[in-house]
Parts: sequence; C-alpha cells; structure tokens
Amino acid sequence: MKNFIKKLNIVPSWFIFLLDVLSVFISSLLAVILRDNFQFLSQTHFSFSHYFLIASMIVLVRIFIFYLFKTNQIVVRYTNTKDIAKIFWCCLSGTGLLILINAIFFFSKGTFLIPTSIVIIEFFISTFAMVFYRLAFKLIFLETVNPAKLKKNIVIFGAGEAGITTKRALDRDTGSKYNVLAFLDDAPSKIGKKLESVPVYSSVDLPKYLAKNDISFLIIAIQQLPASKKNEITEIALQYHVKVLIVPPVSRWINGELSFKQIKKIKIEELLEREEIVIDQQLIDQDIKGKTILVTGAAGSIGSEIVRQLMNYDYKQLILIDNAETPVFFLINESMDHPRPDNIKVHLVNICDEIGRAHV
Repeated sequence: MKNFIKKLNIVPSWFIFLLDVLSVFISSLLAVILRDNFQFLSQTHFSFSHYFLIASMIVLVRIFIFYLFKTNQIVVRYTNTKDIAKIFWCCLSGTGLLILINAIFFFSKGTFLIPTSIVIIEFFISTFAMVFYRLAFKLIFLETVNPAKLKKNIVIFGAGEAGITTKRALDRDTGSKYNVLAFLDDAPSKIGKKLESVPVYSSVDLPKYLAKNDISFLIIAIQQLPASKKNEITEIALQYHVKVLIVPPVSRWINGELSFKQIKKIKIEELLEREEIVIDQQLIDQDIKGKTILVTGAAGSIGSEIVRQLMNYDYKQLILIDNAETPVFFLINESMDHPRPDNIKVHLVNICDEIGRAHV
C-alpha cells in the first residue's frame, strides 16, 4: 500500500471528478434525511425514489458548476488555502444556481422544485466533504512519502510575512524532508502565540531552544536584518552544530512566490557589516597579463587561494614558493591539472634562507 501511494504522484482528474460527484450525491441524500428529521425510519413502506430524485437534480447542477470551476484539476497532494477557497466558491455558486432555479420554478409553478432548506444543508455538507477528503489524502500522502519521524527539524527566525511564507513553501514541497518546529521573533505581540499551529518563541531564548531540541537547520526569514544580528544568530547556531539558511529577497522570488529550492546557505558576504567589494576583473587581467609572478607561502591557506585566483588570468609564469613539504606536494598536483602546467614552477625552499633565495 505504501509503495502504491508513493507511485501515485498525481491522482487522475477523472477520479477526483467522480469523488466530487459522489460527495455531492451522498451530501444531498444526507440533507434530505436531515431535513425530514429521519422520518423514513418510521415509515412502513419506504420509497427511495423521492430522495434519489432530489439528490440527482442537485448533482446535475453541481456537475455543471464543477465543469466551469475545473475543481477536478486541483492536484490533491498540493491542496492549499487557495484551492480550498476555490472549492468554497464553487459550492457557493452551485447553491446560488439551485436557489435561482428554485425561484424560477416557484414563480411559474407556485411551488419549489427543491426545498430551500435542503439546498442550504447540502451546501455545507458538500463543501466539508470535498475539502475533507482532499486534505485527508494530502496528509496520508505526505506521511507516507516523508514520515514525520524521518524529517529534520527546522526553526524559522522571523515570524512576519516572510517567515509564514517560508513555512508554507516547506509545507508545499512534498519532497521536503523538514519539519518546522518553531518561529523565533523579537516582537512581544507575537511571542507565546501560534502561527499556523507553530509556536512563536522569543529570539532571546534561541540558545536554550537549540540546546533542548534536535535542530538541523535555522532559516533566517527577515528581509532587512542587520549584518551584526545575522552574525550573532550564526555564531549561536554554529555552537550547536545547526546549519544556517537564509531566505532570498522578495525580488528574487519566482513569480512572486517562494520555493524551497531558493532557500540557500548563508554567504560570508551577508555577514559583513559593509557592502560587498566588487573586484574589477578586467583591471586585474590588464595588470597581470604577460608578467612573471612570485608567490611566497603559496601552499598555505591564503597563499593557495591566491594561486587559484591567479591561475584564471593570462600570466607569463607563476613561481610558487613554500617550505612545507606536504602542502607543496598537494600544490604541485593541483598545478598539474591546470591547462598550462609548464608555466607554473613550484619550489620547496625557505625564502628566509640565503641558499633558498639563491636557488630561486
């Protein structure tokens, strides 16, 4: 059964249509029974035709409205508030049409085709049934594909619009293996409350919360958060081995909507308390082109990164010097992978030593 649900990525639209029609038919029968106050139970000779006729008339009208609203094209496992609103308006439109037909029939025949009370009761039952089975299927699908016990826990820093949008993006993505445990915020008006069933805690309690709970990721969902605050949050998160992600600016959202794939790891430049320095690559290329460049300490962490950057330019020759044997070995191997290895010379010498300088 579990494998079957996993393979059933999208329920066929015709099957959804049949479920909607069945929901309306059963709802219509229930509406008639409720309106008659279960009188059929006391009847000796019960006739189903009366109930069936009313239910059939309601179903025919509903089918026409379903065709107009195309409710069967909603992907069930992605059902959200917009889809629920669409179903509500669909059912309300159908009820409005039934009332209109009733009014026309009353003025022409002097009697109602379908009692108005049945139409109203059926509206509430049908709306509930259509929403309920969609949400039930969505929950079953999500729990089958991504069981809650296997999901990684997430906390969202920021309980504003961006924070709520982030949670909804995570909920919407069925491929997501994450579970939002809490929001963290500075606003006193939000602390202690719940947003979409998720509690909001004070940002001051971040260290305590990370210490008590098994958290894998912290998502920063505040658009204009100062770099100093980002630094503070990141330092606290790293103490508890929690990875920090950040929500991109609204201008980068696709069609005005945030998707889970857009939430990225925080970049080092986002922690700087100044604007990022943009390097003029063309100017550097003009300065380096055709020249011989010597780099001391070339196998160290800073030196090796400088070498990697220099390899991208049109130099004449690179002379790389270091006195650490093992790092130099790795540097030689890396230089051999370069398109122009003959233009790179690596020397294992101590530049502070006179013999070493003479060797170079």
